Amino acid sequence: MKTKLFINNTWSASSDKKSFDRKHPVSGEVVTQCANATVDDAVNAARAAQEAFKSWKAVGPSERRRLLLQVADVMESKTPEFIEVMAKEVGASALGGVQRAPVGQCIPGSRLTSHPNSRRNHSDGQA
Repeated sequence: MKTKLFINNTWSASSDKKSFDRKHPVSGEVVTQCANATVDDAVNAARAAQEAFKSWKAVGPSERRRLLLQVADVMESKTPEFIEVMAKEVGASALGGVQRAPVGQCIPGSRLTSHPNSRRNHSDGQA
C-alpha cells in the first residue's frame, strides 16, 4: 500500500518525491510506503489549513456535525482495512492476531464529541 500526503484537498507525493517503508517487524515485508513529508510540505499544509479555516469558521455547528459524521461513516466503513494494515505494521499477525475491539471503538467513540449536547459543540459556531 502506498500513501500520499493530503494537502489543500489533494493527495500528492512529498515535494521531494521521497518515501519510506514501514515493514512487518518479523518478516521484513514492506507493508506500506509512506510519503516522506518535507518542511516545505508541512508549511504548505499549515497554509492550506489556515486558508480553509476562513470558510470553515463560518459553518454552523449543525453542519459541522453533519460533515464530521460523514467522515466518521467513511472511516468506519474502512475499519477492517485499517486493522489489517496496522496489525501487519506492528507484527500482530505473527503474534497470533490482533485484538480488534480497541481499534474498532476509536472511530465510533469520536462521535461522542459531535453529539448536539456535547460541551464541545458550541452554538456560536466557534469550536
